[in-house]
Amino acid sequence: MYFKANGKLMLFGEYLVIRGSGCLAIPLKFNQDINIQKSKTPFYFWRSKELGNEWFFVQLNRNLEVVKTSDSAKGKIIQQLLKIIFEKRTDLFHQGLTFEINSNFRRDWGLGSSSTLISLLSQWSGVDPYELLDKSFGGSGYDIACATSATPVLYKVRDRIVKRIELPKNITSQLLFIYSGNKQSSRSEIAGFNDSKVLDSHIQKMNEIIGRATGAENIEEFESCMEENEILLKNILNRKRIKSVNFADYPYAIKSLGAWGGDFFMASFRGEKEARAYFDKKNLTTQFSYAELIYR
Repeated sequence: MYFKANGKLMLFGEYLVIRGSGCLAIPLKFNQDINIQKSKTPFYFWRSKELGNEWFFVQLNRNLEVVKTSDSAKGKIIQQLLKIIFEKRTDLFHQGLTFEINSNFRRDWGLGSSSTLISLLSQWSGVDPYELLDKSFGGSGYDIACATSATPVLYKVRDRIVKRIELPKNITSQLLFIYSGNKQSSRSEIAGFNDSKVLDSHIQKMNEIIGRATGAENIEEFESCMEENEILLKNILNRKRIKSVNFADYPYAIKSLGAWGGDFFMASFRGEKEARAYFDKKNLTTQFSYAELIYR
């Protein structure tokens, strides 16, 4: 049994999507896949690989108790997920199984190793992915929507509303995505954000920004939305914008993606060669164009 799930990046709506705003996100070429086979033993073997190299394993017995593992904390997570599935689908556990999961991207990039895991287990078991998410990692669920989408999505956590859209090439061809070099913990960021004061006007403003971003006809309109999203979150989070801190001399728009302070950020440009050279000089050499990222 073989299944695959896409990674993700949220372009607009970070943080506020948890409180009910919409968000705009894209599914990525980067993904995780899982191969599940029946075993002749009564045990459940789990192996996780990154770019073909094993980095984690756990062995569980028939009662889904951890027998041995390379990481006890991660072993408990796998145990928890399998127990949730067991409650719904005991028929899947009548004999031993081996699970081999492989990601074709670096886990520290923050592109969705947890959400793709949830999606893969859901595809295998038939258990609702949002139920698995709610009972394990938590979060808005936008990344679950991206995991099986072939196009960008507009997502709202209320009623899990998903609308598939396309962004015009004359805009996406002038966007660059750069890895900041820092892995940010989404779980910690969500916990910190829960203490932030969010008004109905903030949610309305974010929805307006997303509406204009998805309806933008040129890069200048899209850049305006990038700037407004940054200013809105700056005031709510009481943090400085990434551009003002690190890239004040960059001539075009820069926007954080996902948890502020880590993972990827998005930059607009007029000349791709010049933009890449600028970030190269900052020793930020992990860069992707929109075409190099988006799932097709």
